[in-house]
Amino acid sequence: ARHLGGKTYFQRARRGDFDRAIEYFSLAEGELKDSLLLSEILNDRARTHLEKGERDQALDCLKKAEQIFRRLAGSPLSVEERIFKASMLRNRGSVFHRKGEFSRAIEIYRDALELVKDESEPRFKKIRAMLLNSIGLSLMKAFKLE
Repeated sequence: ARHLGGKTYFQRARRGDFDRAIEYFSLAEGELKDSLLLSEILNDRARTHLEKGERDQALDCLKKAEQIFRRLAGSPLSVEERIFKASMLRNRGSVFHRKGEFSRAIEIYRDALELVKDESEPRFKKIRAMLLNSIGLSLMKAFKLE
């Protein structure tokens, strides 16, 4: 329930909502042991820190989320796990994009795109589109095409 509360505050995005979202994500995180849900909560918390401009905190959350995910995800990864891993990588790439490290961001986005490259899988379409958009934005910034 706290995880959903955090997501609600993140989506609403009014003044103070990001802080409340982080608070809810932190409470939800404290209620769980290692699980893929904990990895998802940390990924959501990272995204919220990123929106607040807190890049180092975002990277810390992503590092924890990725460690948990690597330990608990299936082998081979399921479709849902591939989408989630691509989402985590997209968030990591976004941190570097906002730091002005566009080449590094593009490299991370491309790694994520590799996970969801199967065009015959309809569930990959949304994350693939988001990654291609992120690559385009980083290329525009890198070449000052705005």
